[in-house]
Amino acid sequence: MISALRGHGLAVVVIVTALFVCVPSYASATEILYGTLISDTKLAAEDYRAGVRLATVGLSWGRYMPQKGRVDEAYVNEVRSRIKVFTDIGMRVVLDLGMHVPPAWIFDIPHSRFVNQYGDAFVITNKPGLNAVNGVFNQTVRDIQALYAARVFSDLGTNFYGVRIGWGHYSELHYAWKGYNGKKNCYWGFDDIAQGKAPGLAAGVKTCPVSGWLPGTPSGRHTNAAQFIEWYLDSLAQYQQFQITTLRKSYAGYLIALYANWGIRPGQIAEAVADDLDGSSFAERYEQTHKGYDVARFIASIQDDKVIVCGTCVNANSPWPATNNMVDDAGDDPAAWSPIHFISSCAARHRPPLSIGGENDGNDDVAGMRLSFERVRAYGLSFFMWAFDFQLHDKDRRYATIEDYKRHIAEQR
Repeated sequence: MISALRGHGLAVVVIVTALFVCVPSYASATEILYGTLISDTKLAAEDYRAGVRLATVGLSWGRYMPQKGRVDEAYVNEVRSRIKVFTDIGMRVVLDLGMHVPPAWIFDIPHSRFVNQYGDAFVITNKPGLNAVNGVFNQTVRDIQALYAARVFSDLGTNFYGVRIGWGHYSELHYAWKGYNGKKNCYWGFDDIAQGKAPGLAAGVKTCPVSGWLPGTPSGRHTNAAQFIEWYLDSLAQYQQFQITTLRKSYAGYLIALYANWGIRPGQIAEAVADDLDGSSFAERYEQTHKGYDVARFIASIQDDKVIVCGTCVNANSPWPATNNMVDDAGDDPAAWSPIHFISSCAARHRPPLSIGGENDGNDDVAGMRLSFERVRAYGLSFFMWAFDFQLHDKDRRYATIEDYKRHIAEQR
């Protein structure tokens, strides 16, 4: 999802892109469940009357474990109470572990921050949800994440509709921004562990195959760029697999994999490689490669048929921050499909096919809600979450309202 409120897409190396076929609809015969993000217990009764059946309970890892080895029991009890309000009223709960809101002490671990090719560590302290920890490359970080996840299920049980995974910024699966600290073409695979200069590499991940090579630097037949971007994206896919494997030790229900923004489309990796990742290609201009939004790769790598792939900007018509409409969902070119159409096509080709969920991108009016519902129906989503609960109840009616949501839910049935 793209929103300031989130706390809420040579010669030597051949890059193969799967064939994409335009399928106009993935309509599902099962009932679609509707929910909210940043769900408020005080609004639960009114939401339920409107047809809302899913509530999101988001944790803060930092509040849960404010000190290393210590759990804040008062906070755990607070979370239990929130869950009980929703379940007592008849809703099912989607749990977010809050890995994107880490405790301060985690950054005492060496190489626990993402680092770009300019040597800048990614540090954001004033926007909760953005200060993600480097679990992609750092095994020690992963070990602590696994312990935290196990403790949450021990404390809260496993009676959830689903658990969200991604564990990057705003809980989605991706790296940091293209632009940071005055630099405009930032890739985030340059911490010492990732580059093979320090021990502690996460299991299943390789060190950078072209250690020391910098994006934008020409190489013979673009070999360095091709090897780097494949490694960069594969590392993120492996981090997703780690999350699935880790949670399966405690939880057998649905895992909801969160995929944000537009996504890298067929041919766009090769286009970026042809310019040695200098930032000039379409996917780079809109930071799809920098953040690693390779949805097709992520979905193809899933080996668990109880993972639901979830697009977090169902109503998007362009990659952020573009505002012109780039969508042609009726056409044959997957580069022009809406993100949820593209995700749906990837999920349909998976064996077995995977279920699909979705969210809007937040701060949306009734037109955005109408478009979201059209795509929910067209692409066979099993659930849809509105961002955000409090906006549905905004007294100044600056956004789509709970009455609008109720009407759209009723019309879908």
